[in-house]
Amino acid sequence: MKFELRHDVVVARPIDEVFAVLALPENMERVIRLSPMATRFELLGTRPGERPAVQVASFEFGERVQMLGGRYDAEFTMRGEQTVDAEARRVDYLTGSTGGARIKVHKVRTFDTCDGGTRVTEVISGDAAPGLHWIARRSARAAHLDHMSRYPDLFEEVAR
Repeated sequence: MKFELRHDVVVARPIDEVFAVLALPENMERVIRLSPMATRFELLGTRPGERPAVQVASFEFGERVQMLGGRYDAEFTMRGEQTVDAEARRVDYLTGSTGGARIKVHKVRTFDTCDGGTRVTEVISGDAAPGLHWIARRSARAAHLDHMSRYPDLFEEVAR
């Protein structure tokens, strides 16, 4: 069953700096680990895309999700690919669970210059197995807002 989310944040830094941190494979682990749900991360490899400005990264990570009002934790292993288009300032992030309950996520992250810095917009389209979809929809919204609200934290570390 499908679900969709959209959210944006403004990071008070120049677009080139924000894009590098939130898009390039060498920073993926830092971005994913901003989520308190993340339990592990492994960058499996990178390869060139179809054009010179495109790069594809393969990765795997663990995610712990509270279920039944926090009485039960489920851990999912997610495997995915992130395609970065530097010219379009766009990231396509496709992940899917490797076992157990089926969950697929397609995240599109875009970057625009705005007053005060860089607007980062994410649209998530997800698909979860029946029964799990209501948990995924509810927890994904809160987790997505929380995760994106932490993006500026990545730049406080750099500024120090």
